[in-house]
Amino acid sequence: MVGSPRIVTSNAINVIFLDIDGVLLPFLPSGLKDLFPDRTLKALSSIIEQSSSPNCKTEIVLSSTWRVQERFRQDILRDFHRYGVNQGGPLKSIEFYDFTDPCMHSERQHEIFSWLCENDQKVAAWVALDDEELLEGDANRAFRNTFDGHVVKTNSHRGLTMQDASEAVQLLQEQKMKP
Repeated sequence: MVGSPRIVTSNAINVIFLDIDGVLLPFLPSGLKDLFPDRTLKALSSIIEQSSSPNCKTEIVLSSTWRVQERFRQDILRDFHRYGVNQGGPLKSIEFYDFTDPCMHSERQHEIFSWLCENDQKVAAWVALDDEELLEGDANRAFRNTFDGHVVKTNSHRGLTMQDASEAVQLLQEQKMKP
């Protein structure tokens, strides 16, 4: 169970739980022809590059409501590929490792927790990138202790920044240092 002593498999992964709106797609109009601004994709690419190693890949689990429709998931991957081809880096060939349950539409924190419970032994470290609150408030009380030290809350009008990326990498690294 998440939060208790656990056995992690030798091929464990780092997981990024990725929201889209307010993270990769800021709420302020951009006027760009591409789906996501390059600056948010640069930050995501940086997290993946800095946290991956030959022994522990960093994978994306889509936790956004965009997970519900295949067309939306393909649009995301197409823009990842566009960025990766033009700028280099891991987004050129990345696929979603998984996504949180598309039938579950409760609190985002609960959706992520459910995925973690089902996949706990596969996960070496994890971080949630979201503009929604995942720590504070009554709705997030149940799993607050589990999520503490795993959340980067973005400003929904700016989206994911390089500062957010640095924080995410630090959180992933700190988890690997814990006994």
